[in-house]
Amino acid sequence: DATESPRCRFDEGDSGAKRVVLFGDSHALQYSPALLKIAREKKWNLTVLTRGNCLPADTDFKEYCDRWRRATLDRIEKEEKPDLTVVASSTLDVYSLKRGGRKLSRTESQPLLVDAMTETFERLKRSSDKVVLIRDQARSPFLPFECVAENPKKLKRCVFEPNRRDDWDFDFKSAQKAGVPVVDPMPILCRENKCPSVIGNALVYRDTYHISATYSKTIAGWLGNQLENAG
Repeated sequence: DATESPRCRFDEGDSGAKRVVLFGDSHALQYSPALLKIAREKKWNLTVLTRGNCLPADTDFKEYCDRWRRATLDRIEKEEKPDLTVVASSTLDVYSLKRGGRKLSRTESQPLLVDAMTETFERLKRSSDKVVLIRDQARSPFLPFECVAENPKKLKRCVFEPNRRDDWDFDFKSAQKAGVPVVDPMPILCRENKCPSVIGNALVYRDTYHISATYSKTIAGWLGNQLENAG
């Protein structure tokens, strides 16, 4: 029932340190282990403002999500005033909208989501020195951890081809409209058109559609460079 995030502050620097906000749904939260590691190394002050299955795009979705989004955007604007806001969102059919008492298909919802997310980006640009989108990733067609558990010595069986729904990428299209730079995780998740379930010694996915906290930590160096260079 909560519609406001608690403090969620991880201050690694002094009062004059770079202020960073992570904002979005669980697809933003999945990058928090990486950002926490970056914050420790760079002495950033990080605030994590996320809520699972709550649309960050500024439009009617679910009442509690809409209240949470409004409160969070107000907090970013009036309290956090960040140097950098990092945004991420899932893009699949969980975000099918309702209009006029009818549930729209995900495809019907797409142009509305693009316009609404553009509004979110424009508002964040007014309250943040810099805004960056981490684009949504492909979804696995199976549970990677189950495959790895069943094939620990034959991990090639746990590789899948990327299948990102680019026709549903309201996050990317709205970032383009708003002039927000984009970090795309697909080149490190999937190389040569193949997405492994294990990279190095880390399980990449904790389910079909989220990276694991362990893997997130391993990409901190890459993500830190991407955020510094974006835009």
